[in-house]
Formats: sequence, structure tokens, C-alpha cells
Amino acid sequence: MTATHGFAIAEWLQAHLPDPSDHRRALTLTAGQIDFLAQWYEVDGGKFVHRRAALQMSKGWGKSPLAAMLAIAELVGPTTATAERWNDPLCQIAALSEDQADSTVFSLARSLLVANDGRAASALGIDVGLTRMYLHGRPGKLEAVTTRAGAREGQRVTFAITDETHLWTKRNGGITLARTIRRNAAKMGGRTLETSNAPELGLGSVAESTLADHDAGHAGLLVVRRAPSRLPEPTDTDAQVLAALAEVYRDAPWIDVERILAEVRDPAVPFDEALRYYFNVAAGGATCSWIPAPGTPWRPLATFQTARASPLASMVRTTRTEPRSSSATRPAG
Repeated sequence: MTATHGFAIAEWLQAHLPDPSDHRRALTLTAGQIDFLAQWYEVDGGKFVHRRAALQMSKGWGKSPLAAMLAIAELVGPTTATAERWNDPLCQIAALSEDQADSTVFSLARSLLVANDGRAASALGIDVGLTRMYLHGRPGKLEAVTTRAGAREGQRVTFAITDETHLWTKRNGGITLARTIRRNAAKMGGRTLETSNAPELGLGSVAESTLADHDAGHAGLLVVRRAPSRLPEPTDTDAQVLAALAEVYRDAPWIDVERILAEVRDPAVPFDEALRYYFNVAAGGATCSWIPAPGTPWRPLATFQTARASPLASMVRTTRTEPRSSSATRPAG
């Protein structure tokens, strides 16, 4: 029987951080976010089950805010496999450009810490800078990095986020950076997390490669994604499109699915692009790689043990998305 530290991490986040959309309110994680934490922090025999993960969800689901929270937790929280803090954490948020690195996950992490006159930063002992954060009184750093910084070989990375990996390719240096960061994390017993939308098939992106690795059954790789139970078609009625959107955005109540419907219907939006960004279906040209919601559950929550009963466990559905399903390729139109 496996165990998870995910519920404890969820409680830690809610105790220390404000809501990303309204800093005046305390953080309340969604069931989907807690479900991801339960899987990502799963342990077996005193070791993490997963060494790297990919969180692939539709645009607007909340991947970047959750990644920002995890960056803070991995810097100063009890996130090791033994539920302790790292002695000398080096956490990185990697992106293709300085603008991307500074304007997405890192800036969200910074905003959570400096909100309310720096309440969280002060309580957690974090010195918040524009591109780096340091721990007060002990070693520890969180920084934004890009492909411009070179290979970055040899850094002692304990946790890294590779952001928007559906855009990371060989041409722009993304594949080299992803491999380097994974090697650096491996030697420290660290882990890496990708965030992405569904990749464009044939582009050769890091996200596309990760899905292929996952579907091939490679151990230690967690991919969490959600697609509609029925593949959308260009001829679908508005009611059918809204039903599909309700499935993929069920853990994102802040999303106005009717506004997304209008975007899907926009003649300037190619259908394969709508599939990737709004329905979370990997697509390109006339083909797509569609993994529907399975008819059989993965594991009931009861198979997880926690050090103490967590009230958050009751928020999570008792079934989860099958981690390995075979891809189906069919015309997008």
C-alpha cells in the first residue's frame, strides 16, 4: 500500500499562501489540485514514486498558479520523501525567454509572497527579489532560468518547473535545457514538473516527447491530463461543445465556458488549435491524439495512507484518470 504526503502539502499551502486571484482571501485548493498533489507526492518504501511529472491541462485551468505554489513549497516546505525540508534547496523555474520566465510562474510565486505587505514572505523567511528568492538564515534559492543562460550543466537542482513545454523544441533550445535540468535534478535526488497545454503533433516539443514516454509505459513518469469523454468535431452543436468544455474545466469554476465557446467558434481559430488549447487534445493538421476519460477507475483514494487523517481527502473524487491509456489517432475534422 502506497502513501502520500500530498494532503499534508495541500494543508501547508492553504495555511501559508493567499488565493492567487484575490490576495485578501485565504487559499482554497480545488479538488483537482489536491488530486494532483496526492499523486505527485506519492511515496513507496520511503521514496517518491514519480521522479518527473507533466501537468497538461486546458488553457486557463490554473497550471501556472499551482506550479508557483509548489515552487514556494519546495523551497521552504516539508516536501522531501520523508516529509522534511531540504537542507540546501535550489529550485528553478525554467522558460524559453526572460520575459516568459519573469511574467508567468515566477511572477505568480512572487506575488503570493509579497501580497498583504509581504505576510507570507515574512512568515516563511524568504527574501523576495525580482528574479531570485533566498532563504533567511540558511541556504536556499528559487530562481528563474532561461535557455539564454546556456546549458547550466552541474547545478545542484532539487526541484525544477519547466513551463509551457509544448513550446520547447530543439530549434529554440528547449529540449537541451529540459534534459540538462533533469540531469541536474537526478544527481540530487530532485524532481521536475512540466506544465503545458496539449502539444502540437509533429512539432517535436518536450511536451510531445513526454506524452510519448508516458504512453510507452516508462516508470517514474506521472502525466496528469484531462480530455473530454467524446472527441469534439467541427460540426458539433453548441450544446455538445459546452458539454465537452464542462468536462475539461470541471475543476476551474472561474472559467466562463460560454466565452470559450465563442473563441472555439471564431473562424480565425483553426480547429486543431482549439482542440489543443481548450479541449486538451494533442493535435496537428488532420490528426489528433485523443485520450478520453476511461470507463474504469485508477485507484480508490482509500489505497493511500497518510500520517494523519486529512479533511482534504474528502474533497477528492474516489476515482482518478487512468495514468496510462492508449492513444487513438483519428481525423480532427
